[in-house]
Amino acid sequence: MNEDQFIEYFENLATQSRDINHDQEKKKSFFYIEDAFTLDEFDEALRNAAQTPVMILVADDGSFTDNNSANYTQEVEGEILILARIQPKKNIRQIRAMCLPIVLSLLARMKLDSSKNKILPDPKKKVFFRIEDIPYRKIGPMNLEWYGYAFNFKFICPFGFSVTSGSWRDIDAVVVPVTIDGSLPSEIPMTLS
Repeated sequence: MNEDQFIEYFENLATQSRDINHDQEKKKSFFYIEDAFTLDEFDEALRNAAQTPVMILVADDGSFTDNNSANYTQEVEGEILILARIQPKKNIRQIRAMCLPIVLSLLARMKLDSSKNKILPDPKKKVFFRIEDIPYRKIGPMNLEWYGYAFNFKFICPFGFSVTSGSWRDIDAVVVPVTIDGSLPSEIPMTLS
């Protein structure tokens, strides 16, 4: 899963959600934050919000693992904030209470999309998502008037790879699969220059 696919998936969720109701042209309520440690990006997103609530997606991090087997995975981790602007006659707890069901609805949709292979555009590419130990926390005030919740999540994306001559000058045109321990299988003929 690359960064564009990551952003596109969540922007589509924000557009399809009746609660977030994002429209890129008219009612912008989805924002992608490149650097979670730069508060200016959060401030700018909230200043540009055309409506409340908003969904803020924080840049993805991840890791690669072989799970001590031939099953290679990319683990993509991210954070989402669901925030609402304080409103007349509503206190902070009421604003947060409005955001929490949106968080739960979003988690349920991510789980559904994972089970139907709809997270990536190619339905043959599986992305696993489990609602298991999903940490969340209260947020606010941000920009003096925004409150809500943030939660972290993880996508698990299986993948395969091989060592090819297209990437390495010292390997001939033979594809060399890598075994679990990093050794080369003896039954595959190959020539190293």
